[in-house]
Amino acid sequence: MAVGGSALRKMDRGLQQVMQWKVVNGEGSAPPPDGDLSAELTGATSAPLRSSGGRRVKLLWASQLIGTGFAYGYATHANNMRKALAAAGVEISYDRNADCDIAVSIVPPELFDPVPGRFNLLFSTAEMSEPTEPLKAMPSALVVPCEYSKKVFAKFYPGDIHVCPEGVDVEAFPFFQRKEPGPGDRFRFLFNGNIRDSTKGFGLAISAWRAWLTSGRAPAGTQFYVKTTGLPGPELSFYTAVNGNLVGPFPLPPEVSLDLPEIAMVVDNRNLPVRELAALYNSSHALLAPSLGEAWNLVLTEAMATGMPCAWTHATSTLDYADTSTGWPITAFKPCIFRQDMPGYYGFAAEESAIINAMQEIVDDYPAALARGRAASERMKKYSWRAAAEKFVHICRRYI
Repeated sequence: MAVGGSALRKMDRGLQQVMQWKVVNGEGSAPPPDGDLSAELTGATSAPLRSSGGRRVKLLWASQLIGTGFAYGYATHANNMRKALAAAGVEISYDRNADCDIAVSIVPPELFDPVPGRFNLLFSTAEMSEPTEPLKAMPSALVVPCEYSKKVFAKFYPGDIHVCPEGVDVEAFPFFQRKEPGPGDRFRFLFNGNIRDSTKGFGLAISAWRAWLTSGRAPAGTQFYVKTTGLPGPELSFYTAVNGNLVGPFPLPPEVSLDLPEIAMVVDNRNLPVRELAALYNSSHALLAPSLGEAWNLVLTEAMATGMPCAWTHATSTLDYADTSTGWPITAFKPCIFRQDMPGYYGFAAEESAIINAMQEIVDDYPAALARGRAASERMKKYSWRAAAEKFVHICRRYI
């Protein structure tokens, strides 16, 4: 299959800037449709990936050659998928000159650089409604993590587009049995994301939180815990609430407990290892995730895996794996335009009243919320990295 030109190398792009594809026709006929993947989605063990002639297939891990720039989500995805494929018996090479059947790139679209003479499989994402710039190089086939991304790319890419869900580390984030807070105990809502990235929805979350506090409907001792990184100032700071209004920030001394009922909001600016992040999830009672667009939503799937009751904007990737039986999908939202010169490039902003209603329902009947959390944890077992690798293997087999 012919592969078009060189890729644009722009190292500091946001994950939301998905580029418009240039149409390039490939040679050969399209492969047959996907078969039944129910076994893969339950985590069934895959046989080693082999060609039609019985030779063990080797994948060239082009992500290692290209790099992912500053895209944390892509780097995490590429690393976890690589390890899961290796555990499933797939042979992986980092040598551009090695005899490999497929070159795999898990990178932002603008960083894609096809390996000459190879079948290039690009695994990429689209989180918003439209790409923003043209892509100068074409993959032989495209893989995306959700149906929403597929619909966006289908407008601009004429080739095969496959959906392969990303995974969640169900061993690092196992189910945790939470308890209903007693009288006087704090109830912690968690927001986990870069608060300087407007697409993560922190502005929506904090606005709804403040409105909930000032309305008097929030139970006493309710706490908003903001986990972020890269901010100037102390690693931990806190706010108090006076007549429903937040006052702060104040540096949090090591000897002061985060569980004090008078601490209305915490800003955690630390880089936490996985074990401590799991502990933070387990210390929280519910997650707020009103992001404006997600191609997978790693934070949400991790929280769901632990059994935490979650509320999220139900507009993009979550349509594939979450619903009212597993949490609080917020379906009241409106398009949110990011660039005035591109009115078609937008995300989905949850309505403040809908966020508040979700928080209220969770605290009003926490046993029912925990039941949904348990269902969410069971659901996430179908989306382990092992299951993701199985699905990816199935896609690769079509081109060998």
